[in-house]
Parts: sequence; structure tokens; C-alpha cells
Amino acid sequence: MATTKFSSSALLSLPIRRPMATSMVFLACLLLGLIAVQRMPIALLPSLQGETLTVVFARQNSDPEFLEREILNKLESRLGSIPDIRETTGEIRGSQGRLEIEFVPSTDIKIREYEVRRIASRLAREQPRNTTYIDVRTADTSQFDTFVMDISVVGQSDDTDVLFDIAADVIAPRFAGVPGVAQATTSGGGGRQVIVQVDPDAATMLGVDTSSISEVIERTAGKLQYLGKVEDETGGTSVMLDGRLRELQTLEQVQITPQSAAELRHTSDVFFGYAKHQSFYRVNGQEAVGITIYQEESANLVELGDELRKRVAEVKAELASMGVDLVVLQDASQQVGDQLSRLLQLGLIGLAFSMLALFVFLRQWR
Repeated sequence: MATTKFSSSALLSLPIRRPMATSMVFLACLLLGLIAVQRMPIALLPSLQGETLTVVFARQNSDPEFLEREILNKLESRLGSIPDIRETTGEIRGSQGRLEIEFVPSTDIKIREYEVRRIASRLAREQPRNTTYIDVRTADTSQFDTFVMDISVVGQSDDTDVLFDIAADVIAPRFAGVPGVAQATTSGGGGRQVIVQVDPDAATMLGVDTSSISEVIERTAGKLQYLGKVEDETGGTSVMLDGRLRELQTLEQVQITPQSAAELRHTSDVFFGYAKHQSFYRVNGQEAVGITIYQEESANLVELGDELRKRVAEVKAELASMGVDLVVLQDASQQVGDQLSRLLQLGLIGLAFSMLALFVFLRQWR
């Protein structure tokens, strides 16, 4: 029986003897690479997920016992309906605290995060308005993965509250309307709120104490409450009870106590004002307000960055007459674009060197 020997020299000479087949193989690899690059998601950081969720909460001027009774205990009892929880760890320090929730491995953390956020938001709505902070944080890189751009709004006025209103009401919606933007958040100001300024002398003359004023405000202001769902053939519909006030006059005319005819306007000034600042921005020594833009998961970071930079130029031109300027502090799309350009440059250099080496060796073989 005859045997055929397949030498290594024959294998090495195959690309030279079959140039058309070799070209088609390399062309197919090139096309597959181009298709893969087009379909590959572009992000500043890889998406990494953990198995832990953290609920952080705070309420100014509250003691640890109050936070434990009104927030921590209620969170722990309501989390009992969520499966796959391995361990919960609570901690309270002063007027703030946190609850860490560890799930068993292989748990779908996205679904559990949604359930925990729903519980936390429902508990936050049950608290007096603008008093309690409750947020759910994940041990992953999703926040950095969806980050696109950080913009500072700078104005000629030193009143950051006015600048915050312009940024929140005018500028941020312009960026949120760009296709591919998930949200545009504003920070650096307190935001508008209703302020009740009590006159102690007037309250004393009318026989009313500050605790009664606080109670009637909390009782009258109302809040948004979740009452349950109404089920029908199309699915479930949430039922919400909205007890919030529509105008200040209603609050001003409320009777403080049943024993007295005194109304809130007799002891207090009720007006729109601004909350205490929780964060501050400064750009080149000027007061500023920050706008942070996040992308949708399916958006292309580089293309979205190009659209946002165009929108920044448009908004700057529109607000120039008001003395308002926009400064881009961080641009994740620009960083990714620079790295892609560098990668393309290195690839072209590598291709040039490989073609040069192949040409030199082919000449020697001839």
C-alpha cells in the first residue's frame, strides 16, 4: 500500500502556488473583522456586575433610633418578599445609614435591583416631602459604562440658584432630547422648594407653638402614595393617591389647630425659595452648575458624542446673549474615539510593516 508524504515545504509553498485562494481567505478574514467591528459595542469601561446591592438613606437632624424604626426596619421587612437573598447588613451613623443586600451566586441582579428600587421608592414616597434620601446602588460598572459627558454651565451672575434653574429647565432637556441619551441630570444647586418662615412672636401671640405648625404643614402638604393595582384583561394598572398641593394659597389658609382660628399665614411667610446646596461646582474661579449625561445601552458612544458636541455648540450660541457658557469637562466619547484612532493607526503601521516584510521575502525567494 503506497503512502503519500506531505512535506512542510509543500505546505509553506501553498500560498505561493495558490495566490487566488490565499487572497480570498485573507479577504474573508478582513470582511469578518469589519463586520465584527461594526457590531461590537463601544464603551469606556467593560460592564461588570457583582452580587451586592446597597440601599443608602439619610434624613437631616434625625437620630439613629428614628432611622432604624422608620427606614431600616421597614426596608428589612419588605425585602423579605424578594427571593435569593443570602445576607443583609445594616448600619446607621448619625443621620444616615446603609443596608447591604448580598444575593446568592448566579442571581439575575438586574431583576433584583428593579425590585429593590421599587421598594425603596415606595418607602421614600411615604416619608414627608423633601426630608428623606433613599437610593439604591449597585456594585458594578454600569454607571461608568453609560457615562457620556460632564458639562459645566457658567454664567456671569454669582447666583447659582438662577443658573441651576436655567440648566435644569432649559439646557438639560435639550440634551435629554438627543436620540441615544438616557438621562441628563443637573447638580450644583439646591433646586426650588416651598419655604415656610415662622415668626415666633406672632405664633406666641396667637397661642400656637412651632410643633403644631410643623404638624399641620406635614398633614396638609400631602404626598404621592401607592395604593395597589387594578387588574384587567390588559394587565395591571397602578393606583396612586396624589395628595400634593397645587398652589401656595391652600397652604397659607390652613387652620393650625382646631382650638384656634389662626391660619398658617398669620404666623408664617410661605414662599418659593431654594433648598440648601448639596454640591458645588467652580470653573476657572466662577460658580457653575453641572450637567451629567448618560447614554442608553444600545447607543453608539462615539456617534452619540458627535451629536452631543453639535448640540453643545448650538446651545452655547443660543445662550450667549444671556451671558451663559458651556464648558465640557469630561467627554468619554472623545476618549474612546482617540483610542480607536490610535488603534487604527497602529493597525495600518503593522499592515505596512507586514507587507514590506512579505515583499522582501518574496523577492529573496525568487
